[in-house]
Amino acid sequence: FSKKDLEEVFSLEKINKAPGVFDYKKLDWFNGQYIRQMGDEELTDMLLPYLVDAGFLTLPLSDEARQKMASLTPVVKERMKVLGDVVELSRFLFEEPTYEDVTLFAAKGVELPVAYDALQRAYEVLKKGFADKKETQLIEEELTELAQQLGVKVNAVFMPIRVALTGSTVSLPLFDSIGLLGQDKTGARIENALAILKRGVV
Repeated sequence: FSKKDLEEVFSLEKINKAPGVFDYKKLDWFNGQYIRQMGDEELTDMLLPYLVDAGFLTLPLSDEARQKMASLTPVVKERMKVLGDVVELSRFLFEEPTYEDVTLFAAKGVELPVAYDALQRAYEVLKKGFADKKETQLIEEELTELAQQLGVKVNAVFMPIRVALTGSTVSLPLFDSIGLLGQDKTGARIENALAILKRGVV
């Protein structure tokens, strides 16, 4: 229609005085969908500035850092709403966790000594290695059996491992976190966590 037509139908009296409502949840959803449709290499390039600004990485990237990013991107892309989410999602990879509150090791309804025992026995299982998906699946099955032996839910075994590796009760999926850290770092963090946790249960 023409400008003249618009002038004829336009009226200030018909304008709604209430402010517009912006649905941020919907925007986050759209952002997340867009991120998940991106290729891993393209997304990695977009995530790098956030990790550099956080002090996690420096440019130019070392071969080790490139390999780490290649493994990290497909895991975090499924859980991001905005690109900046990568910082908190990946923090555990670049910073050693602190265990200021040892009660976090115990899942809801689980006593701390039980969490300590579960972590200690889980460590023996994880020592066997998890070089590929098949081995990782076997480890997961053994940890599930361990929970049955202890008479607790699986989360009572998984939670102390998660906290030992990330310092948080909320993280990327446990076995993704284990794979990203690798066997040496996983073992070292669990040993450190056991030493700290022992002081809280003795």
